[in-house]
Amino acid sequence: MKIGLITDIHLGDYRRDKEFDIRKLELLKREFDSSQPEIILNLADTVSHDKYLRPEETKEAYWKQYLEFKSSLNCPVIEVCIDREKDFFTKIFNLPGNYYRTDFNNCTFFCIAPEFDNDHTLSEKQLDWLKKEFKKVKTRWQFILAHVPVEQATDRLPGKEIYLTDSKILKNLACKYGKFTFFIGGHFHDMPPPKSEIKLTMIMGGMVDSLATANNMLKVRYLELNEQYTKLKTINIDML
Repeated sequence: MKIGLITDIHLGDYRRDKEFDIRKLELLKREFDSSQPEIILNLADTVSHDKYLRPEETKEAYWKQYLEFKSSLNCPVIEVCIDREKDFFTKIFNLPGNYYRTDFNNCTFFCIAPEFDNDHTLSEKQLDWLKKEFKKVKTRWQFILAHVPVEQATDRLPGKEIYLTDSKILKNLACKYGKFTFFIGGHFHDMPPPKSEIKLTMIMGGMVDSLATANNMLKVRYLELNEQYTKLKTINIDML
C-alpha cells in the first residue's frame, strides 16, 4: 500500500500570493494523479493562522479552495484537527469528532487533537478514548496522526511546547496494545530521516510549504507498506 504524507500547505498566507497558492495545489494534484497513492494523510496547517492570512479574501474562501482540491483527488484524504479549527472541523470534513479513528486496508489511523497548551497536550478524556480504541485494534499497522510531532521524531531537544506533552503515554499505549505503530507529524517545517524504537517509527510528513522566501520546492513523502518491507520516499517538486 502506498500512503501519501503531506503537512503545512499554508493556504492564504500573506507570505505567498494567490497565484502561488493556485500553483501549489495544481502541482500537488499532478503529483498525486501520477503517483496514485491509495490514501493521503494531511497533518494540518492547511490554511494558515488567521493573523497571517491575506486580507483580500476570507478564511472560508481559503478552506473552500482546499476542499475543491481535495474533492479532485482520486483517493481519500485523512485530516488532522488543530486548535484553531476545532469549532468547524467536524462540519467541513463530515467527521464524528475532532479526534477520531478510521480503518483502511489493514491500517488503523488515530487522528488526535490535543486540547491544551497550543496543540501539545491531550485531555484525560481523549487519552482514555485512545486507550479503549487501541485495545480493539486488529489491523497489522497503526498510525497516530498529530500536527505537533511525538517526542524524538526529530533531533530537536525536548522542551516546553516542543513535542507532544503526552509522548511517553502515547508510545506506551502503542507498544502495549498495537502491533506496529507509526507516529506521523508536521509543524516543525523539518523532514529528517525516520526515527525508530521497538514497535514504533516516527516520521515527519512531506513539507508542502515551509514559507521560506528562497525555497520554492514542495515536498511530498510516500510510505509504502507490504508484508515484506516498509519504504519511505521523498519527492521534491520545483515550483518554478
